[in-house]
Amino acid sequence: MDPGRKLTVLTGLSGSGKSSLAFDTLYAEGRNRFLESYSAYVRNRIGMTATADFNEIQGLTPVMAIRRAAMRVSARSTVGTITGIYEMYRLLFARAAVPEEDDTHVTASTFSFNHEQGACRQCDGLGHIMVCDPEKLLTDPGKPLIAGAMDGTKTGRFYGDPHGQYVHALLAAGEKHQVDFSRNWEELGDRAREIALFGTGEETYDIRWKYKRGKRSGEHHFRGRWQGLANLIEEEYRRKHQDQRGTQMMNVMKENDCPACRGARLKPEALSCRILNKNIAEVAGLDIRSSIDFFESFDHGAASPKLLLISKQLRKDILKKLKFLKRLGLDYLQLSRRSASLSGGEAQRLQLASQLTNGLSGMTYVLDEPSIGLHASDLEELIRIMHELKNMGNTLLVVEHDAQIIREADHIIEMGPGAGRQGGEIIATGKLQDIRSNPASLTAKYLEKKFEIPGDSTLRFPGIFIKNAHANNLKTEGLHIPLEAMVCISGVSGSGKSSLLFEVIAASAKARKAVGCAEIKGLENFQQVLQITQESMSAGSLSNAASLTGIFDPIRDLFASTGEARKQGLKKSHFSFNTKGGRCEHCQGKGQLNVSLDFVTDVKVVCDVCHGKRYQEKVLLCKLRDKSILDVLTMTVNEASDFFADHQNISGKLHLIRDTGLGYLQLGQPADSLSGGESQRLKIARELITQSQGKKLFLFDEPGTGLHFKDVEVLMKLFRKLIRQGHSILLIEHDPDIMMQCDWLIDLGPGGGDQGGKIMAAGRPHEVAEKGNSLTAKVLTELFGLKKPLD
Repeated sequence: MDPGRKLTVLTGLSGSGKSSLAFDTLYAEGRNRFLESYSAYVRNRIGMTATADFNEIQGLTPVMAIRRAAMRVSARSTVGTITGIYEMYRLLFARAAVPEEDDTHVTASTFSFNHEQGACRQCDGLGHIMVCDPEKLLTDPGKPLIAGAMDGTKTGRFYGDPHGQYVHALLAAGEKHQVDFSRNWEELGDRAREIALFGTGEETYDIRWKYKRGKRSGEHHFRGRWQGLANLIEEEYRRKHQDQRGTQMMNVMKENDCPACRGARLKPEALSCRILNKNIAEVAGLDIRSSIDFFESFDHGAASPKLLLISKQLRKDILKKLKFLKRLGLDYLQLSRRSASLSGGEAQRLQLASQLTNGLSGMTYVLDEPSIGLHASDLEELIRIMHELKNMGNTLLVVEHDAQIIREADHIIEMGPGAGRQGGEIIATGKLQDIRSNPASLTAKYLEKKFEIPGDSTLRFPGIFIKNAHANNLKTEGLHIPLEAMVCISGVSGSGKSSLLFEVIAASAKARKAVGCAEIKGLENFQQVLQITQESMSAGSLSNAASLTGIFDPIRDLFASTGEARKQGLKKSHFSFNTKGGRCEHCQGKGQLNVSLDFVTDVKVVCDVCHGKRYQEKVLLCKLRDKSILDVLTMTVNEASDFFADHQNISGKLHLIRDTGLGYLQLGQPADSLSGGESQRLKIARELITQSQGKKLFLFDEPGTGLHFKDVEVLMKLFRKLIRQGHSILLIEHDPDIMMQCDWLIDLGPGGGDQGGKIMAAGRPHEVAEKGNSLTAKVLTELFGLKKPLD
């Protein structure tokens, strides 16, 4: 079957080559073909992607990639700006809004917070200002300001330096106002704290600064004001916030609504203009559901004939976009919500909605797991929308693992047979029945398989207890979470899952007090609370699987202890290609050189000094059982486990990586070449390798993301192993198979946004399903037939 103008799903094990085919080959070639139509000057400004490696491609139409990592957002970007709806709002208000003052002249730019004509002067259109957060600054309130109360941060240590001028200015103010700042912070009264943080205005003091810097010390007398710690820190932040130095101060700062615009981002003249008694910030602040109601109300007698006439076409276009967002399960979002706060799945679905409403035809769309972050009850609408995009004359290639989407595809391509060096082949292709009848297909086996429900294992109560969680849209009165169990938080998009996991539980663990709730108990049962999210691993351009997991260090120790290394005087650092000494300096340890060709794609060529070996020859002469450091880095985790079997400090760590299903990874595989599923599992391995003694609480954000059914099975076995060791796992998940394998399910809802945040049910998965009062219960009952036990 010709997959052109069809919905094609590309599936297979994590690391089997799906993204390499979809994005690094088809999308890369399509983009470069498009850019070749531009002038050399334009191509140089835009930048071309790396040249795809292939023999021949036929029938490739213009390509658009819609993926989780594609959106680049700034603090100025909102849901409204990235979908283009806010631009329509600006045009509507410029044409039809009624200003308070008759002589006010407005244009579309008047309503733009990214334009000097419209942006609030005080916050520059951001809607918020950064201020010092005393709770973050005072890291140890059981100590005095001048003796360690602020020592938990670099900024705090600087302003709390007992030999610094700020402490002496504080003491001078305290002496005059009869405040003893040698007392612990928690013992000071409100007036004393006010003086310490916010100063004493224009009042001046005789300050005697007894300074000490290294071996230098002395005394300096001057007259000056005491501005207050918070004011001093905010003043410094304003000086530095444009560069990296300001970023380093964020651990003592917080956001406050701008006092001038109160978060609306715009100047008063823009906010004075109204349509149906709402200004543009108030309209943008509505969620999608309420926005649809607002614009439909025009036709229900709310608008004047003139407003109806002026706004007719704009309202039609606005409603079209809003209704597509609702169809994609995003009706809980506000158009004023900052893009940076969106999950990868939300961002991808926003882009999908924008493309569908653009009405393009003859395109090839490449999608990266559009089901991520979407509740199973919303999948049917997503599938319907993708078929609509196809019916407009477009081709869709979707990298996906969700069984429902795979079953609804017109064409399926399965990569394999394994992952890493064992992958990269097309092992099955065709319609669903072709895949099911293909004995080589691993996916077919899991499409027919049902996971077993865990037995009635003993659940430890009391575990974690949370009273009155109220972060964002949460409205829970009391919540119990068992210990030494795998607990899943489920619910539709926007129902409060992330708020509960990260803004209540994780935030409370970090702050060591209740955050986002009235009370939290049970976190003291854990030595550590570890967050493992979908964010990319922090890695430099030369990082690899071995260095990211800490295994490279003991391996380099072994090579540094060889006779040849001692003979040459080589140290551990010489066996790293990230540092000078042992690496090839011509390519700086990269093994290849980047040749810039300006207006066409840069070319990478093998280094003509080290010939791609990355190290100097003297380093490669050092051998462990006839293997050089380069030979070891080309080994897979499985191969290295056998090679280092006699070195428990290395082999034990390699076994932990293998337990996550990553035995096929090469130790030297670059971090930027890892798939999303591989990156997340490598994070888990790193935490397991570096963990100290004691019980841990692991927090996961959709751990099934990027994983094939087989990979999920491996991950579940690893989770069970962690639980048997006494740890606890709390995860957000939409995958019904993973939900059913959990010991306890907490279902939030009933909807998203202001309709969410309530506990619909809590209990064992089959108990939650049988209660039947939520979308999650309905999905589980339909998929698994839970009126009777599974086979």
